[in-house]
Amino acid sequence: FLSQLTISQVKMNDSGEYLCLAENSAGQAKKTLLLTVQDVPSKITHMEVLDYTSRAANLSWTPPYDGQSPITSYNIRYKPYQGSWRGQAAGKEQVYGSVTEAVLNGLQPNTIYSIKIEASNRVGVGEASEKQTIKTLEEVPEGAPEDVSVKSISSEALKIIWKPPASHLQHGNILGYNVGYKPSDHLSPLRYKTVRVRKPPHKQEMALNINNLDKYTRYSFTVQAFNNVGTGPKNVPEVVARTDEDVPSAPPGSVSCSGASSTSLLLSWTPPDDQHSNGVLQGFAVQYRPLREWEVSQTLQHTTTDLQIILNHLQKYQNYTVQVAALTRKGEGVRSQAVYCRTKEDVPDSPVNIKALSLSPDSILVSWLPPLHPSGQLTGYCLHIKTMIGGQPVADRHEVYPSSLEYTVSSLLAEQPYSFWVTATTAVGEGAASAVVTESPRHDGVVVPAMISSFSLDLSVARGDRVSLPCRAIGNPVPGRQWMFNDEEIESAQARQDDSQLVIDEVQLSHGGNYSCSVHNIHGSDSILYSLHVHFSRSNGVV
Repeated sequence: FLSQLTISQVKMNDSGEYLCLAENSAGQAKKTLLLTVQDVPSKITHMEVLDYTSRAANLSWTPPYDGQSPITSYNIRYKPYQGSWRGQAAGKEQVYGSVTEAVLNGLQPNTIYSIKIEASNRVGVGEASEKQTIKTLEEVPEGAPEDVSVKSISSEALKIIWKPPASHLQHGNILGYNVGYKPSDHLSPLRYKTVRVRKPPHKQEMALNINNLDKYTRYSFTVQAFNNVGTGPKNVPEVVARTDEDVPSAPPGSVSCSGASSTSLLLSWTPPDDQHSNGVLQGFAVQYRPLREWEVSQTLQHTTTDLQIILNHLQKYQNYTVQVAALTRKGEGVRSQAVYCRTKEDVPDSPVNIKALSLSPDSILVSWLPPLHPSGQLTGYCLHIKTMIGGQPVADRHEVYPSSLEYTVSSLLAEQPYSFWVTATTAVGEGAASAVVTESPRHDGVVVPAMISSFSLDLSVARGDRVSLPCRAIGNPVPGRQWMFNDEEIESAQARQDDSQLVIDEVQLSHGGNYSCSVHNIHGSDSILYSLHVHFSRSNGVV
Protein backbone atom coordinates (compact mmCIF):
# COMPACT_ATOMS: atom_id res chain seq x y z
CA PHE A 1 0.00 0.00 0.00
CA LEU A 2 1.02 3.63 -0.47
CA SER A 3 1.99 5.79 2.46
CA GLN A 4 2.94 9.59 2.20
CA LEU A 5 3.80 12.51 4.47
CA THR A 6 2.27 15.89 3.63
CA ILE A 7 3.65 19.19 5.13
CA SER A 8 1.32 22.06 4.55
CA GLN A 9 2.76 25.61 4.48
CA VAL A 10 6.32 24.49 4.47
CA LYS A 11 8.78 26.61 6.41
CA MET A 12 12.50 27.01 6.38
CA ASN A 13 12.81 24.98 9.61
CA ASP A 14 11.06 22.09 7.86
CA SER A 15 14.32 21.37 6.11
CA GLY A 16 16.13 18.21 7.21
CA GLU A 17 16.28 14.39 6.90
CA TYR A 18 13.03 12.43 7.01
CA LEU A 19 13.11 8.64 7.79
CA CYS A 20 10.37 6.30 6.44
CA LEU A 21 10.30 2.95 8.33
CA ALA A 22 8.15 -0.04 7.12
CA GLU A 23 7.83 -3.25 9.16
CA ASN A 24 5.90 -6.55 8.91
CA SER A 25 6.26 -10.16 9.94
CA ALA A 26 8.78 -10.71 7.36
CA GLY A 27 10.99 -7.97 8.60
CA GLN A 28 11.46 -4.17 8.24
CA ALA A 29 12.67 -1.63 5.67
CA LYS A 30 13.58 2.05 5.91
CA LYS A 31 14.19 5.04 3.55
CA THR A 32 15.81 8.36 4.38
CA LEU A 33 14.67 11.46 2.51
CA LEU A 34 16.50 14.86 2.51
CA LEU A 35 14.17 17.94 2.34
CA THR A 36 15.67 21.33 1.49
CA VAL A 37 13.31 24.29 1.77
CA GLN A 38 14.49 27.33 -0.34
CA ASP A 39 13.43 31.00 -0.02
CA VAL A 40 14.31 34.45 -1.35
CA PRO A 41 17.42 35.98 0.19
CA SER A 42 16.96 37.72 3.48
CA LYS A 43 17.26 41.48 3.99
CA ILE A 44 20.72 43.00 3.66
CA THR A 45 21.44 44.25 7.13
CA HIS A 46 24.65 46.15 6.46
CA MET A 47 25.07 48.55 3.56
CA GLU A 48 27.21 51.67 3.47
CA VAL A 49 28.31 54.41 1.06
CA LEU A 50 32.08 54.35 0.94
CA ASP A 51 32.41 57.60 -1.02
CA TYR A 52 30.66 59.55 -3.74
CA THR A 53 31.23 62.22 -6.39
CA SER A 54 28.93 64.50 -8.34
CA ARG A 55 27.62 61.67 -10.51
CA ALA A 56 28.50 58.34 -8.80
CA ALA A 57 28.56 56.59 -5.41
CA ASN A 58 30.80 53.70 -4.26
CA LEU A 59 28.70 51.23 -2.25
CA SER A 60 29.57 48.23 -0.03
CA TRP A 61 27.38 45.66 1.71
CA THR A 62 27.44 42.37 3.58
CA PRO A 63 25.79 39.43 1.80
CA PRO A 64 22.55 38.30 3.46
CA TYR A 65 21.35 34.74 4.12
CA ASP A 66 20.78 33.30 0.64
CA GLY A 67 17.59 31.35 1.44
CA GLN A 68 19.40 28.12 0.57
CA SER A 69 19.57 29.26 -3.06
CA PRO A 70 22.67 31.02 -4.35
CA ILE A 71 22.32 34.77 -4.76
CA THR A 72 22.35 35.46 -8.45
CA SER A 73 22.35 39.28 -8.44
CA TYR A 74 21.95 42.44 -6.43
CA ASN A 75 19.60 45.22 -7.43
CA ILE A 76 20.82 48.73 -6.46
CA ARG A 77 17.83 51.03 -6.44
CA TYR A 78 18.02 54.85 -6.16
CA LYS A 79 15.73 57.85 -6.43
CA PRO A 80 15.74 61.56 -5.65
CA TYR A 81 14.99 62.07 -2.01
CA GLN A 82 11.56 63.61 -2.60
CA GLY A 83 10.66 61.26 -5.46
CA SER A 84 8.92 57.90 -5.66
CA TRP A 85 10.66 54.55 -6.04
CA ARG A 86 8.48 54.03 -9.05
CA GLY A 87 8.85 57.56 -10.36
CA GLN A 88 10.41 58.56 -13.65
CA ALA A 89 13.56 59.78 -11.93
CA ALA A 90 14.06 56.50 -10.05
CA GLY A 91 16.68 54.09 -11.34
CA LYS A 92 18.17 50.63 -10.87
CA GLU A 93 21.52 49.05 -11.49
CA GLN A 94 22.08 45.28 -11.30
CA VAL A 95 25.37 43.61 -10.34
CA TYR A 96 26.50 40.02 -10.05
CA GLY A 97 25.57 38.09 -6.95
CA SER A 98 29.23 37.34 -6.30
CA VAL A 99 30.21 40.99 -5.57
CA THR A 100 29.74 42.99 -2.42
CA GLU A 101 30.88 46.38 -3.73
CA ALA A 102 29.68 48.40 -6.69
CA VAL A 103 29.84 51.88 -8.22
CA LEU A 104 26.46 53.44 -8.77
CA ASN A 105 26.55 55.67 -11.84
CA GLY A 106 23.98 57.85 -13.53
CA LEU A 107 23.47 60.25 -10.65
CA GLN A 108 23.01 64.00 -11.08
CA PRO A 109 25.16 66.61 -9.34
CA ASN A 110 24.00 68.42 -6.21
CA THR A 111 21.08 66.03 -5.72
CA ILE A 112 19.93 64.18 -2.60
CA TYR A 113 19.41 60.49 -3.30
CA SER A 114 17.93 57.58 -1.37
CA ILE A 115 19.72 54.25 -2.09
CA LYS A 116 18.82 50.67 -1.13
CA ILE A 117 19.99 47.22 -2.22
CA GLU A 118 18.08 43.95 -2.56
CA ALA A 119 19.43 40.46 -3.24
CA SER A 120 17.93 38.02 -5.78
CA ASN A 121 18.12 34.21 -6.27
CA ARG A 122 16.20 31.70 -8.33
CA VAL A 123 13.30 31.94 -5.92
CA GLY A 124 12.89 35.71 -6.17
CA VAL A 125 13.93 39.06 -4.82
CA GLY A 126 14.55 39.52 -1.17
CA GLU A 127 13.63 42.39 1.08
CA ALA A 128 15.54 45.61 0.40
CA SER A 129 18.06 47.02 2.82
CA GLU A 130 17.43 50.13 4.84
CA LYS A 131 17.90 53.16 2.56
CA GLN A 132 20.99 55.29 2.70
CA THR A 133 20.84 59.01 1.86
CA ILE A 134 23.57 60.99 0.15
CA LYS A 135 23.87 64.36 -1.55
CA THR A 136 26.08 64.28 -4.63
CA LEU A 137 28.76 66.88 -5.04
CA GLU A 138 28.30 70.11 -7.06
CA GLU A 139 29.63 70.68 -10.56
CA VAL A 140 30.04 73.87 -12.57
CA PRO A 141 26.74 74.88 -14.13
CA GLU A 142 26.05 72.96 -17.30
CA GLY A 143 23.47 75.39 -18.68
CA ALA A 144 23.69 79.04 -19.67
CA PRO A 145 21.34 81.71 -18.30
CA GLU A 146 18.06 81.80 -20.17
CA ASP A 147 15.94 84.52 -21.83
CA VAL A 148 18.81 87.01 -22.00
CA SER A 149 17.69 90.38 -23.35
CA VAL A 150 19.01 93.93 -23.38
CA LYS A 151 17.15 97.22 -23.64
CA SER A 152 18.34 100.79 -23.88
CA ILE A 153 17.67 103.10 -20.96
CA SER A 154 19.71 106.12 -22.11
CA SER A 155 22.43 107.16 -24.53
CA GLU A 156 25.06 105.89 -22.09
CA ALA A 157 23.35 102.98 -20.36
CA LEU A 158 21.85 99.59 -21.22
CA LYS A 159 19.86 97.23 -19.03
CA ILE A 160 20.52 93.50 -19.37
CA ILE A 161 17.90 91.04 -18.11
CA TRP A 162 18.14 87.26 -17.74
CA LYS A 163 16.78 84.22 -15.95
CA PRO A 164 18.76 81.47 -14.17
CA PRO A 165 19.85 78.35 -16.05
CA ALA A 166 17.37 75.48 -16.08
CA SER A 167 17.31 74.02 -12.57
CA HIS A 168 18.52 70.57 -13.67
CA LEU A 169 21.57 72.21 -15.27
CA GLN A 170 22.60 74.42 -12.36
CA HIS A 171 24.45 71.60 -10.53
CA GLY A 172 24.73 73.64 -7.37
CA ASN A 173 23.48 76.81 -5.76
CA ILE A 174 23.98 79.68 -8.18
CA LEU A 175 25.99 82.25 -6.27
CA GLY A 176 26.10 84.92 -8.97
CA TYR A 177 26.69 85.85 -12.59
CA ASN A 178 29.51 87.27 -14.65
CA VAL A 179 28.16 89.75 -17.18
CA GLY A 180 30.56 90.46 -20.04
CA TYR A 181 30.18 93.27 -22.57
CA LYS A 182 32.14 95.11 -25.24
CA PRO A 183 31.50 97.22 -28.32
CA SER A 184 30.34 94.85 -31.04
CA ASP A 185 32.58 96.28 -33.72
CA HIS A 186 35.76 96.20 -31.61
CA LEU A 187 38.28 93.44 -31.15
CA SER A 188 38.82 94.50 -27.55
CA PRO A 189 38.32 91.90 -24.78
CA LEU A 190 35.13 91.68 -22.79
CA ARG A 191 34.74 93.78 -19.68
CA TYR A 192 33.03 92.00 -16.81
CA LYS A 193 30.74 92.94 -13.96
CA THR A 194 29.80 90.43 -11.26
CA VAL A 195 26.28 90.21 -9.86
CA ARG A 196 25.93 88.13 -6.70
CA VAL A 197 22.75 86.36 -5.64
CA ARG A 198 21.68 87.47 -2.20
CA LYS A 199 19.81 84.39 -1.07
CA PRO A 200 20.57 81.23 -3.02
CA PRO A 201 18.90 79.16 -4.30
CA HIS A 202 17.08 81.69 -6.46
CA LYS A 203 14.59 81.51 -9.29
CA GLN A 204 13.80 85.16 -9.91
CA GLU A 205 14.68 87.24 -12.96
CA MET A 206 17.94 89.17 -12.71
CA ALA A 207 18.87 92.58 -14.14
CA LEU A 208 21.90 94.84 -14.30
CA ASN A 209 22.33 98.40 -15.56
CA ILE A 210 25.59 98.98 -17.44
CA ASN A 211 26.50 102.68 -17.33
CA ASN A 212 29.17 104.96 -18.82
CA LEU A 213 28.87 103.42 -22.27
CA ASP A 214 29.59 105.14 -25.56
CA LYS A 215 26.64 106.90 -27.09
CA TYR A 216 24.73 105.30 -29.96
CA THR A 217 27.05 102.27 -29.99
CA ARG A 218 26.28 98.58 -30.49
CA TYR A 219 27.37 96.35 -27.58
CA SER A 220 27.53 92.56 -27.31
CA PHE A 221 26.59 90.90 -24.01
CA THR A 222 27.24 87.50 -22.45
CA VAL A 223 26.09 86.11 -19.10
CA GLN A 224 27.58 83.15 -17.18
CA ALA A 225 26.31 81.65 -13.95
CA PHE A 226 28.73 80.46 -11.29
CA ASN A 227 28.49 78.32 -8.15
CA ASN A 228 30.97 77.07 -5.56
CA VAL A 229 32.73 74.89 -8.12
CA GLY A 230 33.13 77.27 -11.03
CA THR A 231 31.62 79.17 -13.94
CA GLY A 232 29.24 77.74 -16.48
CA PRO A 233 28.85 78.40 -20.22
CA LYS A 234 27.93 81.70 -21.86
CA ASN A 235 24.62 82.34 -23.52
CA VAL A 236 24.80 81.64 -27.25
CA PRO A 237 24.48 83.66 -29.36
CA GLU A 238 25.62 86.87 -27.72
CA VAL A 239 22.89 89.46 -27.30
CA VAL A 240 23.49 92.72 -29.15
CA ALA A 241 21.89 96.09 -28.36
CA ARG A 242 22.62 99.73 -29.07
CA THR A 243 22.68 102.65 -26.67
CA ASP A 244 20.23 105.41 -27.39
CA GLU A 245 20.92 108.43 -29.56
CA ASP A 246 22.10 111.72 -28.10
CA VAL A 247 23.03 115.12 -29.41
CA PRO A 248 26.38 115.16 -31.25
CA SER A 249 29.34 115.67 -28.93
CA ALA A 250 31.55 117.34 -31.55
CA PRO A 251 30.84 120.21 -33.93
CA PRO A 252 30.97 120.08 -37.70
CA GLY A 253 34.46 120.69 -39.04
CA SER A 254 36.09 122.84 -41.69
CA VAL A 255 33.47 125.57 -41.39
CA SER A 256 34.11 128.22 -44.02
CA CYS A 257 32.19 131.35 -44.90
CA SER A 258 32.48 133.84 -47.73
CA GLY A 259 30.42 136.61 -49.22
CA ALA A 260 28.27 135.41 -52.11
CA SER A 261 26.73 138.82 -52.83
CA SER A 262 26.02 142.05 -51.00
CA THR A 263 23.04 140.38 -49.29
CA SER A 264 24.10 136.73 -49.03
CA LEU A 265 26.81 134.49 -47.54
CA LEU A 266 27.97 131.04 -48.68
CA LEU A 267 28.74 128.58 -45.88
CA SER A 268 30.14 125.05 -46.08
CA TRP A 269 31.31 122.46 -43.54
CA THR A 270 32.01 118.78 -42.98
CA PRO A 271 29.95 116.55 -40.64
CA PRO A 272 31.33 115.35 -37.30
CA ASP A 273 32.85 111.87 -37.47
CA ASP A 274 30.69 108.85 -36.67
CA GLN A 275 32.30 108.45 -33.25
CA HIS A 276 30.94 111.83 -32.14
CA SER A 277 27.69 111.95 -34.11
CA ASN A 278 25.90 109.95 -31.37
CA GLY A 279 23.05 109.04 -33.67
CA VAL A 280 21.72 109.38 -37.18
CA LEU A 281 22.37 112.92 -38.40
CA GLN A 282 19.10 114.63 -39.27
CA GLY A 283 20.68 117.81 -40.58
CA PHE A 284 22.55 120.91 -39.48
CA ALA A 285 21.55 124.10 -37.68
CA VAL A 286 23.23 127.31 -38.81
CA GLN A 287 23.14 130.19 -36.30
CA TYR A 288 24.18 133.65 -37.44
CA ARG A 289 23.84 137.29 -36.42
CA PRO A 290 25.28 140.62 -37.49
CA LEU A 291 28.13 142.11 -35.46
CA ARG A 292 27.39 145.64 -34.30
CA GLU A 293 29.60 148.01 -32.40
CA TRP A 294 27.28 148.76 -29.51
CA GLU A 295 24.84 145.88 -29.28
CA VAL A 296 24.46 142.13 -29.46
CA SER A 297 22.01 141.42 -32.25
CA GLN A 298 19.38 138.71 -32.31
CA THR A 299 20.63 135.31 -33.45
CA LEU A 300 18.86 133.81 -36.47
CA GLN A 301 18.83 130.16 -37.46
CA HIS A 302 18.37 128.06 -40.58
CA THR A 303 18.43 124.27 -40.86
CA THR A 304 19.51 122.16 -43.81
CA THR A 305 20.36 118.58 -44.64
CA ASP A 306 23.13 119.67 -47.02
CA LEU A 307 26.76 120.43 -46.25
CA GLN A 308 26.44 124.00 -47.45
CA ILE A 309 23.91 126.80 -47.41
CA ILE A 310 23.43 130.26 -48.85
CA LEU A 311 22.09 132.75 -46.30
CA ASN A 312 20.01 135.37 -48.10
CA HIS A 313 18.33 138.66 -47.26
CA LEU A 314 21.31 139.87 -45.23
CA GLN A 315 22.50 143.42 -44.71
CA LYS A 316 24.95 144.84 -47.17
CA TYR A 317 28.67 144.91 -46.33
CA GLN A 318 27.90 143.63 -42.86
CA ASN A 319 30.09 141.47 -40.65
CA TYR A 320 28.39 138.30 -39.42
CA THR A 321 29.34 135.66 -36.89
CA VAL A 322 28.34 132.14 -37.93
CA GLN A 323 28.24 128.81 -36.08
CA VAL A 324 27.11 125.38 -37.25
CA ALA A 325 25.81 122.47 -35.16
CA ALA A 326 24.84 118.94 -36.20
CA LEU A 327 21.36 117.61 -35.38
CA THR A 328 20.14 114.18 -34.37
CA ARG A 329 16.69 113.03 -33.28
CA LYS A 330 17.66 114.16 -29.77
CA GLY A 331 18.46 117.73 -30.72
CA GLU A 332 21.28 120.11 -31.46
CA GLY A 333 24.88 119.19 -30.69
CA VAL A 334 27.99 121.20 -29.92
CA ARG A 335 28.33 124.33 -32.00
CA SER A 336 31.43 125.03 -34.04
CA GLN A 337 33.80 127.83 -33.19
CA ALA A 338 32.43 131.09 -34.52
CA VAL A 339 33.69 132.16 -37.92
CA TYR A 340 33.40 135.72 -39.15
CA CYS A 341 32.62 136.86 -42.65
CA ARG A 342 31.13 139.82 -44.43
CA THR A 343 28.70 140.33 -47.25
CA LYS A 344 30.07 142.00 -50.35
CA GLU A 345 30.02 145.73 -51.02
CA ASP A 346 27.22 147.47 -52.89
CA VAL A 347 26.32 151.01 -53.78
CA PRO A 348 25.53 153.00 -50.62
CA ASP A 349 22.28 154.47 -49.43
CA SER A 350 21.71 158.19 -49.74
CA PRO A 351 23.38 160.60 -47.28
CA VAL A 352 21.10 161.06 -44.30
CA ASN A 353 20.79 164.88 -44.32
CA ILE A 354 22.02 167.93 -46.23
CA LYS A 355 22.27 171.68 -45.64
CA ALA A 356 23.33 174.59 -47.89
CA LEU A 357 24.32 177.93 -46.26
CA SER A 358 25.50 181.12 -48.01
CA LEU A 359 29.01 182.16 -47.05
CA SER A 360 29.69 185.06 -49.43
CA PRO A 361 28.40 186.64 -52.64
CA ASP A 362 30.03 183.84 -54.63
CA SER A 363 30.19 180.84 -52.31
CA ILE A 364 27.91 178.46 -50.51
CA LEU A 365 28.80 175.90 -47.79
CA VAL A 366 27.16 172.51 -48.34
CA SER A 367 27.24 169.99 -45.42
CA TRP A 368 25.75 166.52 -45.05
CA LEU A 369 25.69 163.37 -42.97
CA PRO A 370 26.98 160.01 -44.24
CA PRO A 371 24.56 157.24 -45.30
CA LEU A 372 23.01 155.28 -42.48
CA HIS A 373 23.94 152.13 -44.44
CA PRO A 374 27.14 152.77 -46.39
CA SER A 375 26.99 149.24 -47.92
CA GLY A 376 30.75 149.25 -48.28
CA GLN A 377 33.92 151.22 -47.71
CA LEU A 378 33.12 154.77 -48.79
CA THR A 379 35.56 156.05 -51.40
CA GLY A 380 34.13 159.56 -51.54
CA TYR A 381 31.13 161.80 -52.11
CA CYS A 382 29.83 163.51 -55.22
CA LEU A 383 28.35 166.98 -54.68
CA HIS A 384 25.96 167.76 -57.51
CA ILE A 385 25.07 171.35 -58.47
CA LYS A 386 22.37 172.56 -60.83
CA THR A 387 21.03 175.95 -61.82
CA MET A 388 19.33 177.72 -64.76
CA ILE A 389 21.27 180.45 -66.55
CA GLY A 390 19.74 182.18 -69.58
CA GLY A 391 16.98 179.62 -69.65
CA GLN A 392 19.48 176.80 -69.98
CA PRO A 393 20.25 174.20 -67.29
CA VAL A 394 23.80 174.26 -66.00
CA ALA A 395 25.13 171.34 -63.94
CA ASP A 396 28.39 170.60 -62.21
CA ARG A 397 29.74 168.09 -59.73
CA HIS A 398 32.60 167.99 -57.25
CA GLU A 399 34.43 164.94 -55.87
CA VAL A 400 34.89 165.07 -52.08
CA TYR A 401 37.13 162.88 -49.93
CA PRO A 402 35.23 160.39 -47.76
CA SER A 403 36.60 161.91 -44.54
CA SER A 404 34.97 165.28 -45.30
CA LEU A 405 31.31 165.99 -44.72
CA GLU A 406 31.20 169.53 -46.10
CA TYR A 407 32.31 171.42 -49.17
CA THR A 408 32.50 175.11 -50.05
CA VAL A 409 31.29 175.76 -53.58
CA SER A 410 32.91 178.90 -55.03
CA SER A 411 32.68 181.04 -58.17
CA LEU A 412 28.93 181.27 -57.95
CA LEU A 413 26.68 184.16 -59.03
CA ALA A 414 25.21 186.33 -56.29
CA GLU A 415 21.52 185.92 -55.76
CA GLN A 416 21.45 183.06 -58.29
CA PRO A 417 19.50 180.07 -56.91
CA TYR A 418 21.46 176.83 -56.93
CA SER A 419 20.23 173.29 -56.19
CA PHE A 420 22.51 170.89 -54.35
CA TRP A 421 22.40 167.14 -53.62
CA VAL A 422 25.02 164.63 -52.53
CA THR A 423 25.69 160.98 -53.37
CA ALA A 424 28.11 158.59 -51.67
CA THR A 425 30.32 156.14 -53.58
CA THR A 426 31.96 152.80 -52.90
CA ALA A 427 34.14 150.61 -55.10
CA VAL A 428 30.92 149.24 -56.59
CA GLY A 429 29.57 152.62 -57.68
CA GLU A 430 27.55 155.70 -56.86
CA GLY A 431 24.63 155.41 -54.51
CA ALA A 432 21.28 157.11 -54.19
CA ALA A 433 21.02 160.89 -53.97
CA SER A 434 20.25 162.85 -50.87
CA ALA A 435 17.40 165.29 -50.64
CA VAL A 436 17.80 168.43 -52.79
CA VAL A 437 18.37 171.78 -51.08
CA THR A 438 18.41 175.20 -52.73
CA GLU A 439 20.38 178.29 -51.70
CA SER A 440 21.62 181.53 -53.28
CA PRO A 441 24.87 183.37 -52.54
CA ARG A 442 24.08 186.66 -50.78
CA HIS A 443 25.64 190.11 -51.28
CA ASP A 444 27.89 191.51 -48.59
CA GLY A 445 26.00 193.38 -45.98
CA VAL A 446 22.87 191.38 -46.44
CA VAL A 447 21.30 190.35 -43.16
CA VAL A 448 21.94 186.66 -42.43
CA PRO A 449 20.29 185.08 -39.40
CA ALA A 450 22.40 182.76 -37.24
CA MET A 451 22.51 179.22 -38.67
CA ILE A 452 24.43 175.99 -37.88
CA SER A 453 25.91 173.83 -40.64
CA SER A 454 26.35 170.84 -38.29
CA PHE A 455 23.56 168.35 -37.51
CA SER A 456 21.90 166.94 -34.43
CA LEU A 457 23.11 163.41 -33.75
CA ASP A 458 22.83 160.41 -31.44
CA LEU A 459 26.40 159.35 -30.61
CA SER A 460 27.66 156.19 -28.88
CA VAL A 461 31.21 156.14 -27.53
CA ALA A 462 33.28 154.02 -25.17
CA ARG A 463 34.65 155.18 -21.84
CA GLY A 464 38.06 156.78 -22.38
CA ASP A 465 37.36 157.92 -25.98
CA ARG A 466 38.04 161.46 -27.17
CA VAL A 467 34.82 163.13 -28.27
CA SER A 468 34.45 166.19 -30.52
CA LEU A 469 31.03 167.77 -31.00
CA PRO A 470 31.15 170.26 -33.92
CA CYS A 471 28.88 173.31 -34.00
CA ARG A 472 29.92 175.44 -37.00
CA ALA A 473 27.78 178.52 -37.32
CA ILE A 474 27.37 181.36 -39.85
CA GLY A 475 25.42 184.59 -39.78
CA ASN A 476 25.68 188.36 -40.21
CA PRO A 477 26.47 189.69 -37.74
CA VAL A 478 28.64 186.83 -36.43
CA PRO A 479 26.51 184.70 -34.11
CA GLY A 480 27.21 184.02 -30.48
CA ARG A 481 27.42 180.40 -29.31
CA GLN A 482 26.35 178.66 -26.10
CA TRP A 483 26.84 175.01 -25.03
CA MET A 484 24.55 173.34 -22.46
CA PHE A 485 24.68 169.90 -20.81
CA ASN A 486 21.32 168.52 -19.75
CA ASP A 487 19.95 172.09 -19.88
CA GLU A 488 22.69 173.42 -17.60
CA GLU A 489 25.80 175.44 -18.41
CA ILE A 490 28.86 173.30 -19.02
CA GLU A 491 31.65 173.61 -16.48
CA SER A 492 35.21 173.77 -17.71
CA ALA A 493 36.02 170.55 -15.85
CA GLN A 494 33.49 168.71 -17.95
CA ALA A 495 34.63 169.75 -21.43
CA ARG A 496 36.51 172.42 -23.27
CA GLN A 497 35.47 174.58 -26.21
CA ASP A 498 37.91 174.47 -29.09
CA ASP A 499 36.96 176.95 -31.84
CA SER A 500 33.54 175.78 -33.07
CA GLN A 501 33.49 172.41 -31.32
CA LEU A 502 33.13 171.03 -27.83
CA VAL A 503 35.88 168.56 -26.87
CA ILE A 504 35.90 165.89 -24.12
CA ASP A 505 39.44 164.48 -24.08
CA GLU A 506 38.66 161.34 -22.05
CA VAL A 507 34.99 160.64 -21.80
CA GLN A 508 33.60 159.00 -18.66
CA LEU A 509 30.28 157.34 -17.93
CA SER A 510 29.17 160.53 -16.17
CA HIS A 511 29.50 162.44 -19.44
CA GLY A 512 26.53 160.67 -20.95
CA GLY A 513 23.57 162.95 -21.65
CA ASN A 514 22.28 165.72 -23.93
CA TYR A 515 24.60 168.41 -25.25
CA SER A 516 22.95 171.37 -26.98
CA CYS A 517 24.64 174.06 -29.05
CA SER A 518 22.73 177.29 -29.61
CA VAL A 519 23.78 180.18 -31.88
CA HIS A 520 22.09 183.52 -32.19
CA ASN A 521 22.41 187.02 -33.58
CA ILE A 522 19.97 189.89 -33.77
CA HIS A 523 18.32 188.35 -36.82
CA GLY A 524 17.74 184.82 -35.68
CA SER A 525 18.92 181.70 -33.85
CA ASP A 526 19.56 178.01 -34.46
CA SER A 527 20.40 174.98 -32.32
CA ILE A 528 21.43 171.36 -32.55
CA LEU A 529 21.35 168.57 -29.97
CA TYR A 530 23.83 165.74 -29.39
CA SER A 531 22.62 162.77 -27.36
CA LEU A 532 25.82 161.18 -26.05
CA HIS A 533 25.67 157.53 -24.90
CA VAL A 534 28.79 156.39 -23.04
CA HIS A 535 29.37 152.63 -22.85
CA PHE A 536 31.73 150.80 -20.57
CA SER A 537 33.46 149.34 -23.63
CA ARG A 538 32.85 148.38 -27.22
CA SER A 539 31.19 144.99 -27.55
CA ASN A 540 31.58 144.81 -31.32
CA GLY A 541 28.64 142.46 -31.13
CA VAL A 542 30.73 139.73 -29.49
CA VAL A 543 29.34 138.10 -26.37
